[in-house]
Amino acid sequence: MSHSKNSFFRRFTQKLKYQTEFWRSVLLIFATFVCLSLPGNWLATFFYELAQDGYPAVMRRSWLGLLCLGLLSFLLGVALMWKLRDRLIPPRVEQLSEVRSRRVLIAFLSPVGGHDVERLEHSNGATYFAFKANSRNASEEKTTIETLRQLAEHDANLGPWQQLARGILPHLNDLQRVMLLPSSNASGGLPSSMECAEKAVEVFTNLIRNQIGADRNITVETVLPAADFENFHQVMDQLERAIRRCASHFALSDMVIDVTGGQKTTSIAGALTTLDKRGLDLQYVPTGPAAKRGPKGYRVSTPTLDG
Repeated sequence: MSHSKNSFFRRFTQKLKYQTEFWRSVLLIFATFVCLSLPGNWLATFFYELAQDGYPAVMRRSWLGLLCLGLLSFLLGVALMWKLRDRLIPPRVEQLSEVRSRRVLIAFLSPVGGHDVERLEHSNGATYFAFKANSRNASEEKTTIETLRQLAEHDANLGPWQQLARGILPHLNDLQRVMLLPSSNASGGLPSSMECAEKAVEVFTNLIRNQIGADRNITVETVLPAADFENFHQVMDQLERAIRRCASHFALSDMVIDVTGGQKTTSIAGALTTLDKRGLDLQYVPTGPAAKRGPKGYRVSTPTLDG
């Protein structure tokens, strides 16, 4: 019996771990109700006694202190209501007119096949890569790619990492760090992207270096542990780890989350992560002919007094 109670308690506390925001909202609503209702009751009583007994008699009953306390309670209630606005007002998604160059790009990493990207080397030691096109012709030769722009702007469909290159390209002028978020689960007949994460770091480090030159360094790294892209809470934790890792050197307004890779769950998690971080935007590279035009930017927020 004791064991079953302990098991129930553990399951209950585990659920509460992910309900923190709900209970915080309940507490804020209750505190707001109390702070706004008390002054109303006191004022009603004050005006009733004022009408019955007159001003001198009422002021001898310590009403001045209660009125001051009521004013403080009212102001606190207004402050709590302002705090609640982000929780009670429905969020909106705004498409940005342009994608502003950022210093940090956080992107979900899609998997590629083991032979889809091959490392090559020039006689001078420079590294480049051969990408297999997504084509029904299995015997089609691979396409050699030396720079990030070549991969992003190539006419052939060179796989999911081409979309990632298109997401990185608009930020190259200011970019300092690329954070790749790998998956731990297989998807679409391919293994987890964790299995090719090391290759992804090598590919994009070299393509970016070949693009901008060796004088400037842009760090490409993975955020571990990998997350199951079908597990919402794991994806949210992974995003928060990436943001915390950058927070000591970069502001939220320096970062952007790219949700092109991954699955539907990662897109939802990315949107919710930006909701309570107003300086942090979202981007997505569309498919089809529009892909070559690069990512579209989005801002997820709740309305404020300034619109």
